[in-house]
Amino acid sequence: MKIFCAYHRPVDNIPNDGVRTPVLLGMHNADIDLKIRDYLPEISQQNLLYNEVELEMYIHKYVKDEDIIGVTQYSCYPDLTYDQIKDILQTKVAICHLDYIGSMITQYYACHWKEPFNIMLDVLKENGVNEEKLNTIIHNPVLFSRHIFIAKYDTFMSYLNFALPILEQIRQRLNINTVEDAKAAVANQYGPNSSILNYQSRIYGFVSERLFSIWFLLNYDESDAYIPNYIISKKLPLG
Repeated sequence: MKIFCAYHRPVDNIPNDGVRTPVLLGMHNADIDLKIRDYLPEISQQNLLYNEVELEMYIHKYVKDEDIIGVTQYSCYPDLTYDQIKDILQTKVAICHLDYIGSMITQYYACHWKEPFNIMLDVLKENGVNEEKLNTIIHNPVLFSRHIFIAKYDTFMSYLNFALPILEQIRQRLNINTVEDAKAAVANQYGPNSSILNYQSRIYGFVSERLFSIWFLLNYDESDAYIPNYIISKKLPLG
């Protein structure tokens, strides 16, 4: 079992609880052995654009022969032991974090630049996703949020095999390859001096969060996800 716990900056205490494997994303320094920039430096340099997708790309390329794979965050991780995770996944497809948001499409439009979401929908349809089912999913209130996903190995890889090619097609369509590209794109909507440019530049992180929810609900029911209690701590600054 590998439950990766994503960090992007140093913190006071990095837990050694036998469940989480700390992993450092991006280019800041921290006392964490596993640094994704040692494997995917070009992606790590653009972490503000990719967020936890950086870790998912690492898992897809480098992690083999684990019975269970998971991604959690330093600021939000499930209050579960190793044995509890194994027991839950005997009857549930995945352990996730869940928000109810009104509807996926209206929430995204209200909170972010619309174009990446619209392109995502076009790419999904072009790749054979049923339009009627997709429309139902994006208008329901379920969002499996925070890039938190723990599942058996084959299930986790099934998601990545679906999502990463779709994300690459979205990237090509948007032609946004760097953080500076992203900031220039969102500045057209929010203004060049907006205090939320860094936040809104997390384009592929935001899109992939919705891609995960879409993939899950295309293949499973909401009830197939187990939603545990979470341990929450303060988030660190972006960028």
